[in-house]
Amino acid sequence: MIDTKELEQLQNRRAELEKDSSSLEEQQKNLENRVKTIEERIRINELEKTNKTKQETIAQLESRMRDLEQKLQTSEEPESQESVDKVKSETTEVSQPTDEPTTRFSEAIEEETEEVVEVCAIEEPVITEQENYADNLKRQNEKKKRKFF
Repeated sequence: MIDTKELEQLQNRRAELEKDSSSLEEQQKNLENRVKTIEERIRINELEKTNKTKQETIAQLESRMRDLEQKLQTSEEPESQESVDKVKSETTEVSQPTDEPTTRFSEAIEEETEEVVEVCAIEEPVITEQENYADNLKRQNEKKKRKFF
């Protein structure tokens, strides 16, 4: 009889512990889910902040670009007036029939579009460094061979 009472008590204790265990597992799952949602909220907040700063920098760059374009337009207007005057003076000079204006124009275009390209020879030290490295490897291998004999 004592064994049956003790057995019942042990079974009841085990049932309580299993019940506690399942409730603890449930609580753990709930907490893990809450942690995940909080982490997601944090990531969303960080992304919102970075997006906001990016939008602000884009707005600043667009504003700066508009200002620079306006400066460019204002600086081009006097130059364009000067270039119009210059073209008018050249056309008055060109009104005399000669072949000189076309050559002068083509020379001006060549001067503006001329690019300088510098060509230099490739030096050989890269190859010699590789050869030296290969020679060093061969020497090391020979030394290793000598040590074993």
